[in-house]
Amino acid sequence: MSCKFFKECKETATIGYPNVKGSETLGVIRLMGFSTEQKEKMIENADSLKEFLQHLSLVVESQLISQNERFQGQCHYTKIH
Repeated sequence: MSCKFFKECKETATIGYPNVKGSETLGVIRLMGFSTEQKEKMIENADSLKEFLQHLSLVVESQLISQNERFQGQCHYTKIH
């Protein structure tokens, strides 16, 4: 209700799961419904959808870690005396 688009919003349901790397929250993966039917299906399947989002979040996190490690491996610093 505090959203400035509250009266214009077409969203009827949302299930979200945070993307976390260590102790840092990087973002949120969300599933959104825009009809009464979608809302009802999301409510019926909430547990499995939350589990799906949790697994998806872990995949995203592992990809971010992998990309970060590759990036750090490409950076070579030369110490100038």
